Amino acid sequence: MARQARLQQLRASLVRGLALAREGQGWQALVQAEAALARELPVLARAGHWTQAERPHWARLCEVHAEARTACEEAMVDLQERLQTLGEQREGWLAYALTSLQDPLEEAQP
Repeated sequence: MARQARLQQLRASLVRGLALAREGQGWQALVQAEAALARELPVLARAGHWTQAERPHWARLCEVHAEARTACEEAMVDLQERLQTLGEQREGWLAYALTSLQDPLEEAQP
């Protein structure tokens, strides 16, 4: 029963972290949930095979983990596209920045 409860807690933590990431409130909660999962799953697995009562909880945890992985992959693709766009427009941004600069001494002259 303790493993079943822990699987439920780990799943709930992943669900919260995923919801916060999708709402644009940051990825920290999801990172923490994933770290807890990575720490605790080996410990839980050492207790033996999942029981009949634990298997549905394990399956639901796996489903949420797959959703989190997909969300991370989608965010990574989005970030790569944004970085590529910024890189492609770099010369334009630099030209704009350089033309926007004014010599402070020129502004001080009457």
